Formats: sequence, structure tokens, C-alpha cells
Amino acid sequence: MIKPALVELPESRAALGSSAFETVLKHEVAELGSDVLSLRYALAQGNYVLDDGIEVIVLNVSETPETVRVKAGIHFLSILTGCACDDDPTPVSELNEYSEALVTIDRSNGAATILLMSD
Repeated sequence: MIKPALVELPESRAALGSSAFETVLKHEVAELGSDVLSLRYALAQGNYVLDDGIEVIVLNVSETPETVRVKAGIHFLSILTGCACDDDPTPVSELNEYSEALVTIDRSNGAATILLMSD
């Protein structure tokens, strides 16, 4: 079972209600990195997640008086690791991966949970 990541998103909280919110949220979530986002659970092609190239897209935003809930798509890269022998002719190539996550931000303090959504 994937546990939600508990994080602080102070910049996203500060941008709530502004036209910059989605841009700020995408940047702040992507900067958390693959470990915090638990992207290893979303691997479909590779077996190792790369921290470079994480891109977040906002799919949907819903608001309540207490929280803002964002359904986000997360594009990231993985590789398929092999034996890494000197004579191994298999090139290491980056593989495109995708997952969706639910980001819930507490309006009062910027505390957030990020939960990967399984298929």
C-alpha cells in the first residue's frame, strides 16, 4: 500500500487564488523529488526512477473552505538497470513514465498530502 507523502507547500499556499497557483504548484511538487513522491511505485517500464525530468501537470482543481485538492499528472523518467558489465552492449536509455497523484493542501498552514493514484 502506498502511503501519502506529508509535505509542506508554502509557496503553493501563498499563491492560492492567484493566476500563478498552478505554475507554483507544479514547480514545488516537482522539486520534492522521486523519493518523496514515491514514484518507484508507479514504475511501468523501468526499474529505477531518475530524479531529473520530473514534470507535473495540473489536471483538475477543486476547493473547499479548508482545502484545495489537485489531481495532477506526473511525467518522469526511469531506466532499466542491467548487469553493468564492461562488455554489456545494452545501452542505458531513459524511459518515459507517467502517474497521477492527488495533492491536498490545507489552506490554513500549507501542509499537504500527496497520494499516488493506482490504476
